[in-house]
Amino acid sequence: MYSLLIADDEEMVRRGLAETMDWESLGFRVSGTARDGSELMDMLEQDGADVVLADIRMPKMSGLDLAARIRIRYPGTRVVILSGYDDFEYARSAIEHKVFSYLLKPLREDRAVDVFKRLKYALDAERNDTADRQRSRIIRLREILRSIIETGGDASDIPAILEHPFPGGIVMMFDPSPSGTDSSLRERWHGILPGFLEELDGIDCDLVATSLNEDRMALLLIAPVADITLSVNEIFLEIRWRGREFGNMSFTAAVGKPAVSLRDIAESGSEARALLGHALYLGKNRLITGNDIRDERPLNLPEYQGEAERFIDIMSSRDEPTLINRTDRIFSLMREACPRDAAPLKAWFRNFFYAMDHVLRGRGYAPEAVLGNIDDIIDALASSRTIGDMRDLFYDRALSGLEATSKVSDKSGHRLVRFTVEALQTRFSEDVGLETIADELDVSSPYLSRLFKSETGVNFKEYLTRIRLDKARELLRETGMRVYEVAAVAGYPDQKYFCEIFKKRTGMTPRDYRREVRPPE
Repeated sequence: MYSLLIADDEEMVRRGLAETMDWESLGFRVSGTARDGSELMDMLEQDGADVVLADIRMPKMSGLDLAARIRIRYPGTRVVILSGYDDFEYARSAIEHKVFSYLLKPLREDRAVDVFKRLKYALDAERNDTADRQRSRIIRLREILRSIIETGGDASDIPAILEHPFPGGIVMMFDPSPSGTDSSLRERWHGILPGFLEELDGIDCDLVATSLNEDRMALLLIAPVADITLSVNEIFLEIRWRGREFGNMSFTAAVGKPAVSLRDIAESGSEARALLGHALYLGKNRLITGNDIRDERPLNLPEYQGEAERFIDIMSSRDEPTLINRTDRIFSLMREACPRDAAPLKAWFRNFFYAMDHVLRGRGYAPEAVLGNIDDIIDALASSRTIGDMRDLFYDRALSGLEATSKVSDKSGHRLVRFTVEALQTRFSEDVGLETIADELDVSSPYLSRLFKSETGVNFKEYLTRIRLDKARELLRETGMRVYEVAAVAGYPDQKYFCEIFKKRTGMTPRDYRREVRPPE
């Protein structure tokens, strides 16, 4: 009997699939059902399965995403996709993910019987085929290596699978950087990795490569310790070349200490993972060894509020050389500290860009016109893996801002808009509205609304919200005021509404923000 897991977000469908089909007559046993792809992956992690029957439309993880992950982590498990969408694109995607077959809802029993008869025949053939036994050996070695690296699992089965004593080895860990703009790094990596692991089986040396939970790849090079040092750089260059040819990938890699015995493999993997952290300042697309690292030093970055003022001054004066020098200075300070943790750098940038947003508004500029979307910049910084990535992003935004400020016309100082901006900056904690200010200026509120949006790039309500949230962030950083007090001073008498707005705009609660930006006392 082959084990079968069923995943569908509709309970009636799950139950129907599990109970109405005569699975045993087809050679299958239903070993469990899941409400979504995440739950099914947990089941696979615990007990495994020969076959998965999954709905293509599920919350948290679609059937196609599930198939892609199964290809990576459990290549011996076959997948059949079930869908109510008779659509060529779905079928094509299913084929690309190498699912065994594609069934349509409502399920026709005769069609399902035909598919699972063919599937049993394929599984039987695999069990009896010598090449597939070799494949199973590779899969088992990958599973053992993944367990060793991720949880310190047992390595004692390796000699039996190799069919010879363990001569020694070393662990290399790879952080991938697929190129291209068609999809995110994570999505491309999941799509490329299964085939790439098979590609590495063709390297003319004894090695095992496996995927890791953190979207990395680990490789165990098996060879006598005396021969390993000479092989490591050569293997890295070979894998880098194959990655470029196979899927336009590049790699940052690190290598641990040689493993003389089986129990040393986990330690070699731990050291390789730790060394990858130094890529933050050493840079990417290279092999990192213990000889490359430097001691971490105190991070001495300029105060972000004052730095934001200086950058806006430079932009306003159209002084590109000074802007470049100032940018280089910031990133030189970062690299000189040799940091392994990017969190303090990203926190500084987040505060710096929020400060720039505040300064630009105060000087009559529309921040979007100068910097683009602040939240998009911060998201991009959060995904940066090296200081070099951060510099490229920062430098691009700084030069764009320099160009944008040179295009801002004198009309941004329009008397009505200037009065409105000043009123919002001084009266933001009050119940101030567009109609109130329009009455004070003796103009109609629709006219003021259109003029304000034209001059600042955002509407009145959005501008006021940003000023209030700027003030809230400042109070959370600089004072010990309670959240309800911060909310009131920022112009939000309703604390619950304030917390909802704050989390929607910043991605975190006021308390979480305070914990991140204020050092522990």
